[in-house]
Formats: sequence, C-alpha cells, structure tokens
Amino acid sequence: MITQSEFDCAAATKEGHPDRSYYDGFIKSLPQASISDKNEAAKLLTHEVWETVGFQFTREQYCMNNMTACASAYPNTKGKPGQVYYGRGMLQLTWDYNYAAASQALYHDDRLIQHPDMVADDPVVGCATAAWF
Repeated sequence: MITQSEFDCAAATKEGHPDRSYYDGFIKSLPQASISDKNEAAKLLTHEVWETVGFQFTREQYCMNNMTACASAYPNTKGKPGQVYYGRGMLQLTWDYNYAAASQALYHDDRLIQHPDMVADDPVVGCATAAWF
C-alpha cells in the first residue's frame, strides 16, 4: 500500500530518513489496525510522522528532560514498581492501564508492563501499539 519510497518521502527530516526498521514496523502494523486501504494507511503514517517528528522522537520529550516531574504526571498504580509509563512509540502510548491493555491485545501477556521501553526501542512494537491504539 505504501512503498518504501513514499514512506521515506513522508518521514524525511533535515536529518534524513528513518532506517528501514521503521518502514517494516509500519507495514507489519497495518493488518493489526485492519487497514487495507492506501488512504487509511497514509492517514496512520501522517499521525505517526507528526507525533515522532519523522520517527526521531519515540519517547515523550517532556519526560526525557525531567523524569521526576514525569513520574508525578504519570503515577504508576497497576504497573511494575519503579517504572514510569510515559509516552512512548509512534503515537505516544501513555499510562500503565494502556500499556497493560495493549500488551494483552497484541501479545496476550504483560510484556509491555514489564518492559515498557520496547514501545520506544523497537519500531515493530511502537508501530503495533500505534495501530492498536
């Protein structure tokens, strides 16, 4: 539906293009979102590019600059002790209950509660959570 060339054009920034893993993650996420139309795929890509500034930022910048304030902004009531469930991924998945729900829906386990950085660090997971959301 979306070619690598189209993806690169949409996601280009002054720093260049995201690496191939972001394209692969995006393409793999389309069936999870029940997207089979190029227009819908383009809309999802537009949102992901906007939220991440061309896939440059897969972590909420507010939290990267002040984790103490971030922990207060996103209190952890049901997640793994010591974790902060701030915005990660292509559409900035937030809050412990959303990490839990996404993990159950996508993987049928609690891996995203146990390892929330997967959403920011693995483009396949980051795109999958965006598609789920």
